[in-house]
Amino acid sequence: MYPSFSKAFLAQNRDVCPQHSYHVLLADLLYPCSCKDLCSCLKQRKKIELSLNVARYNAANDTKQRYAMRLIFNIPEDDFFRRNYVNAYPLWLIQKELAQKNIIYKAAYRFLEALLYLGRTQGSCFSSFEALKLILGPSTLKMKAKTDYLGGEKFYTAHFKTYRSLCAFVFAFMPPQKQEVDDPLARPVDDIYKLFKLASSTRQLLLGLHTQNVKKKKMFFDQTLIKIPDWIHKTTEPSPHVWGAHLCTI
Repeated sequence: MYPSFSKAFLAQNRDVCPQHSYHVLLADLLYPCSCKDLCSCLKQRKKIELSLNVARYNAANDTKQRYAMRLIFNIPEDDFFRRNYVNAYPLWLIQKELAQKNIIYKAAYRFLEALLYLGRTQGSCFSSFEALKLILGPSTLKMKAKTDYLGGEKFYTAHFKTYRSLCAFVFAFMPPQKQEVDDPLARPVDDIYKLFKLASSTRQLLLGLHTQNVKKKKMFFDQTLIKIPDWIHKTTEPSPHVWGAHLCTI
């Protein structure tokens, strides 16, 4: 992921790469881009990534870490910001849009949670329809009366389809039970490590899911799920109980 830097340099600044990966993830969560035609999603993601990188860089106190951040984050020279100030993506807007999309993330989270639950309890004998039934219950009218009602079948299906390639990250991004993030921009490095470790474990579980309602049997394929950053494979995988905490809400 960082071919321009030596292994020794990256090892000395091992906490910088996860922060950069997290900023990329937040940009992807805001603009997952399921557009069929040419769009501005990539440009918007780059703007968000730059704003988050600069904010993290400005908050750092250690001189050596700031130097590493400037290189790894690829932060431009000061004159770039003066020339492009009006095109910047402000932090307050990033935070506002993440909060506005929280209900969408919840929907994708619940859909995936149901799929994982069925995969664990029923093996290959389940379908996506059964996952929806598990979420909504036998009566949609009864479900609407609940305080945690988000939407119907079309609502869940549409948003899960949008975030399908990112679903392992959405699952890790949303904390168990509480299912909302107070301030995602202020997530500490240790929590970022845990997030990506959980996403890595979840991705492996998704690749093992099979279903009876598709021709090829497999529900997820390696080439359609966003790859886990290289640095995560050099860290320790989370124990099973860490992942299991996310399934206790069904």
